[in-house]
Amino acid sequence: MKRNRRVDMAYLEKISILFLIGILVAVILGVFYKESFNLLYLEINKRIYQIIENESFKREQYFFVCLSEIVGETLLIWIFSCTVFSKLYNGFFCFKKGFIVGFLFGITIVSYGFKKGIFVLLSYIPHGTVYGIVLIINILISRGCNEEYRKVTQNPWKCILWCLLIIILMVLGVCFESSVHINLLRRFLQENS
Repeated sequence: MKRNRRVDMAYLEKISILFLIGILVAVILGVFYKESFNLLYLEINKRIYQIIENESFKREQYFFVCLSEIVGETLLIWIFSCTVFSKLYNGFFCFKKGFIVGFLFGITIVSYGFKKGIFVLLSYIPHGTVYGIVLIINILISRGCNEEYRKVTQNPWKCILWCLLIIILMVLGVCFESSVHINLLRRFLQENS
């Protein structure tokens, strides 16, 4: 049991390093290609804010879009966990998430300045934290499914409880994203219009 925990921690450390490398690569690219990234970010922001400010914006639709996105990511992690590409996909996925976080952080600070940029970034913390926990649990489960499939099938209740926890956390994260995040961004837009 202790050996498995040590192996899991070593695996999480490797995955975390890939996440941090993704952040670093995005920040470095953001510095070298500041104008291109800034134009891309401003275009993305313009589209997002037009949707958010629109009176016909439906939180329920946004909720289901976010939910389908996180469920799709989770299903891909689980599908790849049954293949020899599990570790490769998990590493790529964490690098990609790190790159997105680094890109978002760098361009937000460059576009809005430090104080306003931090306020915008704070709106990502509630759902980002929950999604991070879901990602860690998914990666650990996918690793466990890949390397210890017999143990998972011997104790189906443990697997069911983990799946239930993931579902609850995904719904909680999507609720945060479709309510708290949107409200904070609307407030930011109103103050800066």
